[in-house]
Amino acid sequence: MVARPRPNETHTYRTFWSDLANGSITVQVCDICEVPLAYGTLICADHGDKSISFREAAKSAKVITRTRIERHPHPILDQETPYTIGVVQEEHYGAQIYCRIDEGCGLDCDEVELTTATFGDDVTLIVATSKPKVDS
Repeated sequence: MVARPRPNETHTYRTFWSDLANGSITVQVCDICEVPLAYGTLICADHGDKSISFREAAKSAKVITRTRIERHPHPILDQETPYTIGVVQEEHYGAQIYCRIDEGCGLDCDEVELTTATFGDDVTLIVATSKPKVDS
């Protein structure tokens, strides 16, 4: 069996991947201005401060963009095709998160819930799923 390309597990990403494996989606946030930062950022660009922490992301998000993958050059990922990937913006910090988008989310699905899923080769990823309909 061919293994999926492993996630970056350097010290700056280890907390993220560990949290994700435990079902917790976190974002890096500057402790001073509470602006979300790209994963692996060591210093807030606004102040030059190193006070950065991982915070629990909101479960609700909006889809910014999505791409349907029909074929993939990596054997493991090609076995999973077709699938959709995309960028969502979580609603608490406004962090943009790259994730899988569940096949239950149609093109008209803009509001999603963030969850995690572990794939066959034990890699846990963020997955956006359709928000449950609320009866009015």
